[in-house]
Amino acid sequence: MRNFSSRIALVIALMAIFGLTDWSNHSALAMNLPKRLAGKEYHPKMESVLGMLREKYIEGRAVAETFSRKRQIPFHDDEITVVLVPPENEDSSFIDQAGLRSWGAKVEAVSPHLLRASVPVSNLDKIADKVAGISYIRLPLTPLPAEVRSEGVELINALAYQNSSYQGQNTKVAIIDLGFERLTAAQANGDIPYTIIGKDFTGGGLSNGTTHGTDMAEIVHDVAPEAQLYLIKIADEVDLENAKDYCVSEGVDIINHSWGWFNTNFTDGTGLVCSIADDARSRGILWVNAAGNWAEKHYQGLFTDGDNDNWHDFSPGDQTNIIQTSSGEDIYIYLTWNDWPTTSQDYDLYLFVLLRSDLVPIADSTNRQTGTQPPAESIVLQNASPNTYYIAIYRYNATEDKELKIFSFSHSLQYQTPAHSLSAPADAAGVVAVAAIDQANWQTGPQEDYSSQGPTTDGRTKPDISGPTNVATFTSGRQGGTSGATPHVTGAASLLLSRYPGVASDQIEVILERCAVDMGNPGKDSIYGSGRLNLSLNTPPILSWTGEPNYVSDGLNPDRGNTSTQFIYRVMYTDLDNDAPKNDYPKVHILKEGSEISDSPLAMDEVDTGDTTYTDGKLYTYTKTDLATGMDYSYYFEAKDQSNAKAGGAPTIETSGPDRVLSANLLSLIVYPNPFSPAKGHTQIIFDRLTPDATIRIFNLSGEEVFREDVSWQISWPWNVENNQGETVAKGIYIYLVTNSVGEKKIGKIAVIK
Repeated sequence: MRNFSSRIALVIALMAIFGLTDWSNHSALAMNLPKRLAGKEYHPKMESVLGMLREKYIEGRAVAETFSRKRQIPFHDDEITVVLVPPENEDSSFIDQAGLRSWGAKVEAVSPHLLRASVPVSNLDKIADKVAGISYIRLPLTPLPAEVRSEGVELINALAYQNSSYQGQNTKVAIIDLGFERLTAAQANGDIPYTIIGKDFTGGGLSNGTTHGTDMAEIVHDVAPEAQLYLIKIADEVDLENAKDYCVSEGVDIINHSWGWFNTNFTDGTGLVCSIADDARSRGILWVNAAGNWAEKHYQGLFTDGDNDNWHDFSPGDQTNIIQTSSGEDIYIYLTWNDWPTTSQDYDLYLFVLLRSDLVPIADSTNRQTGTQPPAESIVLQNASPNTYYIAIYRYNATEDKELKIFSFSHSLQYQTPAHSLSAPADAAGVVAVAAIDQANWQTGPQEDYSSQGPTTDGRTKPDISGPTNVATFTSGRQGGTSGATPHVTGAASLLLSRYPGVASDQIEVILERCAVDMGNPGKDSIYGSGRLNLSLNTPPILSWTGEPNYVSDGLNPDRGNTSTQFIYRVMYTDLDNDAPKNDYPKVHILKEGSEISDSPLAMDEVDTGDTTYTDGKLYTYTKTDLATGMDYSYYFEAKDQSNAKAGGAPTIETSGPDRVLSANLLSLIVYPNPFSPAKGHTQIIFDRLTPDATIRIFNLSGEEVFREDVSWQISWPWNVENNQGETVAKGIYIYLVTNSVGEKKIGKIAVIK
């Protein structure tokens, strides 16, 4: 049995002997982790900590209550709150609620994809076995704050907007948070209006739980004082999905979520929490999210086992990653690996302390991964004793060395990976992810050391923008983190919407990023995003795809062709201040093999010369022919307005295409090497500069067909000098005949020399 929790009482009693020391003095290089661990005994459909709780409950209620408090498990009156997950690609209606109730469960909340219920601990195994439609039973996911507070109105130039009567009027802003304590006091002090609309999805009361949401509402109100605020309280991902649907039904324009969710994906924008945010964006809501405070509390690396004992090496010979705690601190450790959404690669998470000269396990997470469970493990210890703790990862049953990821919420790690340290849903494609700069260093930086960094593990640049932090609020004074940076961006988006009513959320994000003051490396980067938030009354123009047939998402038609094809580029220029483009703009840049062709960039022509309204978008076009043979063309668009403000938007990002450009005819066909001689190192004969379709036939001098191949959209095709049976042809002279669908033909000789 691998549940070491029975030793916790002894370990805690001895832990006071050991004080905090430097990591260098606690390296596991000279320490041995257990060589063998017992098999897993918990139900495969249940998170392992639930199996532990059920064991403790069998020992006695008092034992179970002590364990649940230590691991922060919601256990009351012999019942526990859990989330039931349906099988992949099924929704929550797939779960048999009647069967669930027959085992004493009470359904608390249902969202489209999940069900939350209070269930008797004694019946956990029976529910897992007997109730249809359940793939997995786990504790509710609880987000953790990227915490901070406000006074950055002047820093982001919001006063210029407010003084021009743009104050967030006619916009709806939702703060989705875990509580709004001291809301009444903040309202009485004038920091939050009495006109707020509250919605509590937890049943615990809007003004209970935490002051965090109240702080966020204060900052938004400071920046956008006339925005209609929706204060929405949630507790878990079931509530989050329902809160999103509520925002859609209420016509909310912007959502502020200054929280991060762990173990929902591999920082690649996938998973339920990111899908919730992306769905809001697809329905016209701008979702603004804290990037997270995890740059120093994140580790990522490929599983490595130098001594073949199944323990991961964080560095050569070192099998643990150290954290150090002070008195009364909670420990939160999350492990996942790159095999989402379900996996049969089974890794486990352990937490050790040093007693005398031995590493002793104090907590573990040993969920089964047999193909239907997520790649996720977590350890929570409440009110941990001050000590040095050692995190270890064990390969229980894995045939592949997976990329591993650890988040430590409360404590910096010995081995850190700042890159890819965003928490969901900041990594979602549809989310504006906000990094943090201390307000005292606003003009110069640097970014806060803790502020999470990108890119996402699928290669997208994140965060998107930086906001000021360590700012004052009435409710909580002054603190730091990306939480406080986020509502500044939310409030700025509200100001933009009050100035440009009806503008799409995509355009609001473009304006926010284009107005930002670039910091760090030139251009958008994975530390500052597009730079520090900066509202400007001179709004830069926006380039967008035209949305026409054949030009919906790439501005090019056709997407492939040959040297005589006319490639037509089209783009839409929009300026919300109705500023015309600067002379000879917009332009299209055309690149081959990464370098611009000789006459690029190319000035584009107006489609409608009589249209002088730019607020609703104006089309520009350019036609290009005679592109040389090649497969690596790319292009992007550029525009500036009359005041030289540069346009942003998707078309300004380099795009691949045309897919490939082939010869218009067979006149330029070449065949090489000819003669073919293996003695000279030749291995293939290349037919180069083919047309979009071609049939290649090889004959011997007797007129017998030796080989035939039909090719499509290949610039070149290699012949391995074999016949149709896969045998190497004899030396001699061969005739090739190349034809295509337009009736062209090319005939030539090939000499094969042995």
